[in-house]
Amino acid sequence: MKRYLLILPITLGLCSCIKVPEEKHTSYDTMEVALQTVTETVSYSATLEGLTDAVISPRVQGHLTRKCVDEGQRVQAGEVLFIIDNREAVLEVNCDLADVSAAEAQLSTAQLELESQQNLFNQGITSSYLLQEAKNRVQTAEAALKQAQARLKSAELNLEYHTIKTPIAGIVGSIPYNVGELIDMNSVLTTISGTQDMIAKFSINESELNSLVLAGSIDSILRTAPEVELKLKDGTLHPYKGHLISVSGIVNRVTGAVSIRAKFPNPKGQLYSGIQGSVCIPFTYDDVMVIPETAIVRLQNKAIVYKVQEDSTALATNVEVVSLANGKEAAVISGVAVGDKIVAVGAANVTDGQQVIF
Repeated sequence: MKRYLLILPITLGLCSCIKVPEEKHTSYDTMEVALQTVTETVSYSATLEGLTDAVISPRVQGHLTRKCVDEGQRVQAGEVLFIIDNREAVLEVNCDLADVSAAEAQLSTAQLELESQQNLFNQGITSSYLLQEAKNRVQTAEAALKQAQARLKSAELNLEYHTIKTPIAGIVGSIPYNVGELIDMNSVLTTISGTQDMIAKFSINESELNSLVLAGSIDSILRTAPEVELKLKDGTLHPYKGHLISVSGIVNRVTGAVSIRAKFPNPKGQLYSGIQGSVCIPFTYDDVMVIPETAIVRLQNKAIVYKVQEDSTALATNVEVVSLANGKEAAVISGVAVGDKIVAVGAANVTDGQQVIF
Protein backbone atom coordinates (compact mmCIF):
# COMPACT_ATOMS: atom_id res chain seq x y z
CA MET A 1 0.00 0.00 0.00
CA LYS A 2 2.85 2.32 0.85
CA ARG A 3 4.44 1.45 -2.52
CA TYR A 4 1.31 2.54 -4.44
CA LEU A 5 1.10 5.73 -2.40
CA LEU A 6 4.67 6.56 -3.37
CA ILE A 7 4.06 5.88 -7.06
CA LEU A 8 0.90 8.05 -7.25
CA PRO A 9 2.62 11.42 -6.61
CA ILE A 10 5.34 10.55 -9.13
CA THR A 11 2.74 9.72 -11.76
CA LEU A 12 0.80 12.87 -11.09
CA GLY A 13 4.01 14.85 -11.36
CA LEU A 14 4.84 13.35 -14.73
CA CYS A 15 1.36 14.05 -16.05
CA SER A 16 1.63 17.65 -15.00
CA CYS A 17 4.87 17.97 -17.00
CA ILE A 18 3.29 16.68 -20.30
CA LYS A 19 1.98 19.57 -22.42
CA VAL A 20 -0.95 19.07 -24.78
CA PRO A 21 -0.02 20.48 -28.28
CA GLU A 22 -1.89 23.65 -29.14
CA GLU A 23 -4.02 23.70 -32.29
CA LYS A 24 -2.18 25.57 -35.03
CA HIS A 25 -4.08 27.73 -37.46
CA THR A 26 -2.62 28.14 -40.95
CA SER A 27 -3.54 30.90 -43.37
CA TYR A 28 -4.82 29.83 -46.77
CA ASP A 29 -3.24 31.10 -49.98
CA THR A 30 -5.41 33.82 -51.44
CA MET A 31 -5.46 35.83 -54.63
CA GLU A 32 -7.08 38.95 -55.99
CA VAL A 33 -9.25 38.45 -59.05
CA ALA A 34 -7.97 40.43 -62.04
CA LEU A 35 -8.52 40.61 -65.79
CA GLN A 36 -6.08 38.69 -67.96
CA THR A 37 -5.41 37.84 -71.59
CA VAL A 38 -5.12 34.09 -72.06
CA THR A 39 -3.91 32.26 -75.15
CA GLU A 40 -4.23 28.51 -75.34
CA THR A 41 -4.21 25.84 -78.02
CA VAL A 42 -7.10 23.40 -78.08
CA SER A 43 -6.81 20.09 -79.97
CA TYR A 44 -9.71 18.11 -81.38
CA SER A 45 -9.68 14.66 -82.99
CA ALA A 46 -10.62 14.96 -86.66
CA THR A 47 -11.20 12.83 -89.76
CA LEU A 48 -10.13 14.05 -93.19
CA GLU A 49 -11.97 13.91 -96.47
CA GLY A 50 -11.50 15.59 -99.83
CA LEU A 51 -13.29 18.87 -100.35
CA THR A 52 -14.88 17.45 -103.50
CA ASP A 53 -14.89 13.67 -103.05
CA ALA A 54 -16.91 12.01 -105.85
CA VAL A 55 -18.46 8.55 -105.63
CA ILE A 56 -18.27 6.90 -109.06
CA SER A 57 -21.25 4.71 -109.99
CA PRO A 58 -22.43 3.66 -113.48
CA ARG A 59 -25.58 5.01 -115.10
CA VAL A 60 -26.18 1.76 -117.02
CA GLN A 61 -25.97 -1.97 -116.44
CA GLY A 62 -23.44 -4.17 -118.20
CA HIS A 63 -20.19 -6.09 -117.99
CA LEU A 64 -17.04 -4.19 -117.10
CA THR A 65 -14.76 -4.54 -120.11
CA ARG A 66 -11.86 -2.27 -119.16
CA LYS A 67 -10.31 -0.54 -116.17
CA CYS A 68 -8.38 2.49 -117.39
CA VAL A 69 -6.88 3.50 -114.03
CA ASP A 70 -5.32 1.90 -110.98
CA GLU A 71 -5.97 2.45 -107.29
CA GLY A 72 -4.06 5.43 -105.94
CA GLN A 73 -3.56 6.93 -109.40
CA ARG A 74 -3.88 10.71 -109.74
CA VAL A 75 -6.38 11.68 -112.47
CA GLN A 76 -7.57 14.87 -114.10
CA ALA A 77 -11.18 15.97 -114.58
CA GLY A 78 -12.70 14.26 -117.64
CA GLU A 79 -10.23 11.37 -117.69
CA VAL A 80 -11.69 7.94 -118.58
CA LEU A 81 -11.90 5.56 -115.61
CA PHE A 82 -13.90 2.53 -116.82
CA ILE A 83 -15.55 1.18 -119.96
CA ILE A 84 -18.68 -0.97 -119.89
CA ASP A 85 -19.61 -3.32 -122.74
CA ASN A 86 -21.29 -0.94 -125.22
CA ARG A 87 -22.12 -3.18 -128.20
CA GLU A 88 -25.88 -3.04 -127.67
CA ALA A 89 -25.69 0.73 -127.17
CA VAL A 90 -23.83 1.10 -130.48
CA LEU A 91 -26.51 -0.91 -132.28
CA GLU A 92 -29.20 1.26 -130.73
CA VAL A 93 -27.45 4.41 -131.96
CA ASN A 94 -27.16 3.01 -135.47
CA CYS A 95 -30.85 2.08 -135.53
CA ASP A 96 -31.85 5.55 -134.37
CA LEU A 97 -29.56 7.10 -137.00
CA ALA A 98 -31.46 5.13 -139.64
CA ASP A 99 -34.79 6.28 -138.18
CA VAL A 100 -33.63 9.88 -138.36
CA SER A 101 -32.64 9.45 -142.02
CA ALA A 102 -36.01 7.90 -142.82
CA ALA A 103 -37.84 10.69 -141.01
CA GLU A 104 -35.84 13.31 -142.91
CA ALA A 105 -36.77 11.63 -146.21
CA GLN A 106 -40.46 11.55 -145.26
CA LEU A 107 -40.33 15.22 -144.36
CA SER A 108 -38.67 16.06 -147.65
CA THR A 109 -41.38 14.16 -149.56
CA ALA A 110 -44.14 15.85 -147.59
CA GLN A 111 -42.63 19.27 -148.31
CA LEU A 112 -42.52 18.50 -152.06
CA GLU A 113 -46.18 17.45 -151.98
CA LEU A 114 -47.06 20.65 -150.13
CA GLU A 115 -45.23 22.74 -152.68
CA SER A 116 -47.09 20.96 -155.52
CA GLN A 117 -50.48 21.39 -153.84
CA GLN A 118 -49.73 25.07 -153.20
CA ASN A 119 -49.02 25.65 -156.93
CA LEU A 120 -52.20 23.82 -157.95
CA PHE A 121 -54.23 25.77 -155.42
CA ASN A 122 -52.81 29.06 -156.69
CA GLN A 123 -53.95 28.08 -160.21
CA GLY A 124 -57.41 27.16 -158.92
CA ILE A 125 -56.97 23.54 -159.91
CA THR A 126 -57.14 21.95 -156.41
CA SER A 127 -59.20 22.63 -153.32
CA SER A 128 -58.16 24.17 -150.02
CA TYR A 129 -58.90 20.84 -148.36
CA LEU A 130 -56.15 19.05 -150.31
CA LEU A 131 -53.78 21.94 -149.60
CA GLN A 132 -54.47 21.73 -145.86
CA GLU A 133 -54.04 17.97 -145.98
CA ALA A 134 -50.57 18.46 -147.51
CA LYS A 135 -49.67 20.95 -144.78
CA ASN A 136 -50.77 18.45 -142.13
CA ARG A 137 -48.54 15.76 -143.65
CA VAL A 138 -45.58 18.16 -143.40
CA GLN A 139 -46.33 18.84 -139.72
CA THR A 140 -46.61 15.10 -139.05
CA ALA A 141 -43.31 14.45 -140.79
CA GLU A 142 -41.62 17.24 -138.82
CA ALA A 143 -42.92 15.77 -135.56
CA ALA A 144 -41.73 12.30 -136.56
CA LEU A 145 -38.29 13.72 -137.33
CA LYS A 146 -38.07 15.41 -133.92
CA GLN A 147 -39.04 12.18 -132.21
CA ALA A 148 -36.38 10.26 -134.13
CA GLN A 149 -33.78 12.89 -133.30
CA ALA A 150 -34.72 12.74 -129.61
CA ARG A 151 -34.37 8.95 -129.61
CA LEU A 152 -30.99 9.32 -131.26
CA LYS A 153 -29.79 11.79 -128.63
CA SER A 154 -31.00 9.44 -125.90
CA ALA A 155 -29.17 6.53 -127.52
CA GLU A 156 -25.99 8.59 -127.90
CA LEU A 157 -26.21 9.66 -124.25
CA ASN A 158 -26.71 6.04 -123.24
CA LEU A 159 -23.61 5.14 -125.28
CA GLU A 160 -21.64 7.83 -123.47
CA TYR A 161 -22.68 6.34 -120.12
CA HIS A 162 -20.76 3.20 -121.04
CA THR A 163 -17.55 5.26 -120.86
CA ILE A 164 -17.21 6.44 -117.27
CA LYS A 165 -15.15 9.59 -116.68
CA THR A 166 -14.16 11.38 -113.52
CA PRO A 167 -15.95 14.70 -112.91
CA ILE A 168 -13.11 16.04 -110.75
CA ALA A 169 -9.35 15.87 -110.45
CA GLY A 170 -8.05 13.77 -107.61
CA ILE A 171 -6.82 10.36 -106.50
CA VAL A 172 -8.52 7.06 -107.34
CA GLY A 173 -9.70 5.08 -104.33
CA SER A 174 -10.18 1.32 -104.07
CA ILE A 175 -11.68 -0.51 -107.07
CA PRO A 176 -13.72 -3.53 -105.88
CA TYR A 177 -14.66 -4.86 -109.36
CA ASN A 178 -12.67 -6.80 -111.93
CA VAL A 179 -12.98 -6.88 -115.70
CA GLY A 180 -15.85 -9.15 -116.78
CA GLU A 181 -18.02 -8.61 -113.73
CA LEU A 182 -21.61 -7.49 -114.16
CA ILE A 183 -22.27 -4.09 -112.65
CA ASP A 184 -25.40 -1.99 -112.32
CA MET A 185 -26.46 1.45 -111.15
CA ASN A 186 -26.13 0.41 -107.49
CA SER A 187 -22.47 -0.54 -107.91
CA VAL A 188 -19.83 1.81 -106.49
CA LEU A 189 -16.84 1.44 -108.80
CA THR A 190 -14.52 3.76 -106.84
CA THR A 191 -14.27 7.11 -105.12
CA ILE A 192 -12.24 10.00 -106.48
CA SER A 193 -10.82 12.07 -103.66
CA GLY A 194 -10.33 15.68 -104.66
CA THR A 195 -7.20 16.21 -102.61
CA GLN A 196 -6.26 19.73 -103.66
CA ASP A 197 -8.03 20.89 -100.52
CA MET A 198 -8.90 18.68 -97.57
CA ILE A 199 -11.69 19.04 -95.01
CA ALA A 200 -11.06 18.07 -91.39
CA LYS A 201 -14.31 17.26 -89.59
CA PHE A 202 -14.43 17.24 -85.81
CA SER A 203 -16.91 17.69 -82.98
CA ILE A 204 -16.91 19.53 -79.68
CA ASN A 205 -19.24 19.19 -76.72
CA GLU A 206 -21.37 21.94 -75.18
CA SER A 207 -18.77 22.77 -72.55
CA GLU A 208 -16.08 23.19 -75.20
CA LEU A 209 -18.48 25.25 -77.30
CA ASN A 210 -18.98 27.60 -74.34
CA SER A 211 -15.20 27.88 -74.07
CA LEU A 212 -15.00 28.88 -77.74
CA VAL A 213 -17.80 31.39 -77.34
CA LEU A 214 -15.63 33.21 -74.79
CA ALA A 215 -13.65 34.36 -77.81
CA GLY A 216 -16.80 35.81 -79.43
CA SER A 217 -19.87 34.72 -81.38
CA ILE A 218 -19.78 31.77 -83.78
CA ASP A 219 -19.78 34.12 -86.78
CA SER A 220 -16.96 36.18 -85.35
CA ILE A 221 -14.97 33.03 -84.64
CA LEU A 222 -15.19 32.05 -88.31
CA ARG A 223 -14.26 35.56 -89.43
CA THR A 224 -11.46 36.28 -87.00
CA ALA A 225 -10.17 32.90 -85.82
CA PRO A 226 -6.44 32.49 -86.41
CA GLU A 227 -5.05 29.84 -88.72
CA VAL A 228 -5.29 26.30 -87.39
CA GLU A 229 -2.82 23.45 -87.60
CA LEU A 230 -3.25 19.77 -88.37
CA LYS A 231 -1.29 17.27 -86.31
CA LEU A 232 -1.10 13.79 -87.81
CA LYS A 233 -1.17 10.57 -85.81
CA ASP A 234 2.61 10.24 -85.91
CA GLY A 235 2.90 13.62 -84.20
CA THR A 236 4.09 15.55 -87.26
CA LEU A 237 2.41 18.79 -88.34
CA HIS A 238 0.97 19.23 -91.81
CA PRO A 239 3.18 21.91 -93.47
CA TYR A 240 0.20 24.02 -94.54
CA LYS A 241 -2.07 25.78 -92.07
CA GLY A 242 -5.83 25.85 -92.53
CA HIS A 243 -8.82 27.81 -91.31
CA LEU A 244 -12.27 27.13 -89.92
CA ILE A 245 -15.03 27.25 -92.52
CA SER A 246 -18.22 26.19 -90.72
CA VAL A 247 -19.79 25.53 -87.34
CA SER A 248 -23.10 23.66 -87.37
CA GLY A 249 -24.62 25.79 -84.61
CA ILE A 250 -26.90 22.88 -83.66
CA VAL A 251 -26.16 20.58 -80.73
CA ASN A 252 -26.81 16.93 -81.54
CA ARG A 253 -29.47 15.71 -79.11
CA VAL A 254 -27.96 12.23 -78.96
CA THR A 255 -24.25 13.00 -78.68
CA GLY A 256 -24.47 16.54 -77.29
CA ALA A 257 -21.84 17.62 -79.82
CA VAL A 258 -21.46 20.40 -82.38
CA SER A 259 -19.84 19.70 -85.76
CA ILE A 260 -17.05 21.94 -87.06
CA ARG A 261 -15.13 21.86 -90.36
CA ALA A 262 -11.67 23.20 -91.16
CA LYS A 263 -10.08 23.39 -94.62
CA PHE A 264 -6.40 22.64 -95.26
CA PRO A 265 -4.48 23.14 -98.54
CA ASN A 266 -2.96 19.93 -99.89
CA PRO A 267 -1.03 20.93 -103.04
CA LYS A 268 1.44 18.04 -102.80
CA GLY A 269 -1.20 15.39 -102.14
CA GLN A 270 0.24 14.43 -98.77
CA LEU A 271 -3.19 14.05 -97.17
CA TYR A 272 -5.74 11.39 -98.06
CA SER A 273 -9.41 10.93 -97.32
CA GLY A 274 -10.09 8.83 -94.25
CA ILE A 275 -6.88 9.52 -92.31
CA GLN A 276 -7.21 10.87 -88.79
CA GLY A 277 -5.40 13.54 -86.86
CA SER A 278 -5.98 16.49 -84.56
CA VAL A 279 -6.98 20.03 -85.41
CA CYS A 280 -5.06 22.45 -83.17
CA ILE A 281 -6.85 25.77 -82.65
CA PRO A 282 -5.16 28.65 -80.83
CA PHE A 283 -7.62 30.89 -78.99
CA THR A 284 -6.95 34.19 -77.29
CA TYR A 285 -9.37 35.34 -74.60
CA ASP A 286 -9.09 39.05 -73.87
CA ASP A 287 -10.07 40.62 -70.53
CA VAL A 288 -11.30 37.51 -68.75
CA MET A 289 -11.11 36.66 -65.06
CA VAL A 290 -8.94 33.57 -64.69
CA ILE A 291 -8.65 31.61 -61.44
CA PRO A 292 -6.91 28.32 -60.61
CA GLU A 293 -8.93 25.11 -60.47
CA THR A 294 -7.71 24.71 -56.88
CA ALA A 295 -9.90 27.70 -55.99
CA ILE A 296 -13.06 25.98 -57.19
CA VAL A 297 -15.20 23.49 -55.28
CA ARG A 298 -17.49 21.57 -57.64
CA LEU A 299 -20.68 20.10 -56.21
CA GLN A 300 -22.73 18.30 -58.86
CA ASN A 301 -23.67 21.06 -61.30
CA LYS A 302 -22.52 23.92 -59.08
CA ALA A 303 -19.16 25.66 -58.77
CA ILE A 304 -18.23 27.49 -55.56
CA VAL A 305 -15.37 29.79 -54.61
CA TYR A 306 -14.72 31.30 -51.22
CA LYS A 307 -14.49 35.08 -51.07
CA VAL A 308 -12.38 36.48 -48.28
CA GLN A 309 -14.34 39.03 -46.26
CA GLU A 310 -12.85 42.06 -44.51
CA ASP A 311 -12.81 40.12 -41.23
CA SER A 312 -10.73 37.35 -42.95
CA THR A 313 -13.63 34.89 -42.99
CA ALA A 314 -14.69 32.87 -46.03
CA LEU A 315 -17.97 33.42 -47.83
CA ALA A 316 -19.15 30.61 -50.14
CA THR A 317 -20.12 32.12 -53.51
CA ASN A 318 -21.67 30.41 -56.51
CA VAL A 319 -19.83 31.15 -59.75
CA GLU A 320 -20.17 30.26 -63.42
CA VAL A 321 -16.87 29.08 -64.85
CA VAL A 322 -15.48 27.51 -68.02
CA SER A 323 -12.46 25.26 -67.67
CA LEU A 324 -9.51 26.10 -69.89
CA ALA A 325 -7.75 23.48 -71.97
CA ASN A 326 -4.64 23.47 -69.77
CA GLY A 327 -6.69 21.75 -67.04
CA LYS A 328 -5.24 24.02 -64.36
CA GLU A 329 -7.29 27.19 -64.78
CA ALA A 330 -10.84 28.32 -65.44
CA ALA A 331 -12.37 31.51 -66.77
CA VAL A 332 -15.01 33.10 -64.57
CA ILE A 333 -18.13 34.27 -66.35
CA SER A 334 -20.11 35.47 -63.31
CA GLY A 335 -20.15 35.34 -59.51
CA VAL A 336 -17.06 37.35 -58.65
CA ALA A 337 -15.78 40.75 -59.69
CA VAL A 338 -12.40 42.26 -60.41
CA GLY A 339 -10.68 43.08 -57.11
CA ASP A 340 -12.40 40.37 -55.05
CA LYS A 341 -10.06 38.30 -52.89
CA ILE A 342 -10.63 34.55 -52.94
CA VAL A 343 -9.07 31.42 -51.48
CA ALA A 344 -6.72 30.22 -54.21
CA VAL A 345 -5.46 26.91 -52.82
CA GLY A 346 -7.21 24.37 -50.65
CA ALA A 347 -10.74 25.65 -51.15
CA ALA A 348 -12.07 22.12 -50.70
CA ASN A 349 -11.01 22.26 -47.04
CA VAL A 350 -12.72 25.59 -46.30
CA THR A 351 -16.15 25.95 -44.70
CA ASP A 352 -18.45 28.91 -44.94
CA GLY A 353 -17.64 31.50 -42.25
CA GLN A 354 -14.26 29.96 -41.42
CA GLN A 355 -11.38 32.34 -40.72
CA VAL A 356 -8.87 31.77 -43.52
CA ILE A 357 -6.24 34.44 -42.80
CA PHE A 358 -4.50 34.61 -39.39
